[in-house]
Amino acid sequence: MKMLRKVLICGAVILSLMLLHNTSQALLFDFEKADQINQWQDLAGKMAIKDGLFCSMNAADGPLVCMIKDWKDEWTDYTITVKAQGSVADADWGIAFRVQNISNHYSWQFCNGSLEFVAYVGGRTETAIQGQAEVLNEWQDYKVVVKGNTFDLYFNDKLIKTFKHDALDTGSVGIFNWINGGSAVGAHGGVAFDDFEVEGKGIPATNLAVEPKYKLAVTWAGIKK
Repeated sequence: MKMLRKVLICGAVILSLMLLHNTSQALLFDFEKADQINQWQDLAGKMAIKDGLFCSMNAADGPLVCMIKDWKDEWTDYTITVKAQGSVADADWGIAFRVQNISNHYSWQFCNGSLEFVAYVGGRTETAIQGQAEVLNEWQDYKVVVKGNTFDLYFNDKLIKTFKHDALDTGSVGIFNWINGGSAVGAHGGVAFDDFEVEGKGIPATNLAVEPKYKLAVTWAGIKK
């Protein structure tokens, strides 16, 4: 009976993992390993991984966007989260998504004393959502839940607004920042990011950023013990 019970428990766990694999997965980046930067593409500016942080290392006085390279257009519904902080005055930072190129993308970001949805489509259009004082050198949590062309915009775990925009249907995800030209960015850049995650149906789980604690082989080893 004990053996049968163990087999049934193991089977249930494996079935749960298989169902999870077929529904929702996540790309995770904790930036603890320098080679994670190979999974990203700079569209403007220069990003670097330093001391476990993803850092913007130049002041280009323009949109500095970095996106995940291996992105599939069929991934249309997903949740993106990241921690971000600025270290220079009058910088902007946040999440980029539906990124097609430097001239066509959306972002949810801190910008000029407010939280804003910004669309780069035939130019830059800013939509101020909520006033937000500039706070430097403190982590802030940004999240976007993408459902078709509707976006739930979160700041520090609070839903700020649900916003809709129909211009861009596909595109990669990544980070957005803007640092004024001539700013001294310092050792960790003018804007730093950590713990970037994108989760959604069909998106493969990877260990690009973290130890493979969610891999089936590791879980099975734990069950056998």
